[in-house]
Amino acid sequence: MHPVKDLGRSIRTDQPLAAVIVHTLNGVQPRLQVTDSSPVMVKADTYFVLLPDTITVIDALGNSLTPSGQFWLSGETIDPHHVLIDKEFLPGKE
Repeated sequence: MHPVKDLGRSIRTDQPLAAVIVHTLNGVQPRLQVTDSSPVMVKADTYFVLLPDTITVIDALGNSLTPSGQFWLSGETIDPHHVLIDKEFLPGKE
């Protein structure tokens, strides 16, 4: 099951991008933790969904991470592992 229930806003990348691998953590609040196998490159035309504010991204030590743009999560992956990018997509440029 994908951690983003309402897939709402989505994009397909138009170029390869740097990304990190995350895995879902069970608990009261949904969280994604960056794995040690990061970073990776994703191919152009990879499908991503906007990560809602209700899902927290943390590093290996449990520290909360803040995006410089917006967090986007791979939409065609299966729990517990996903790919996460931090990118600001402008309307009309997606």
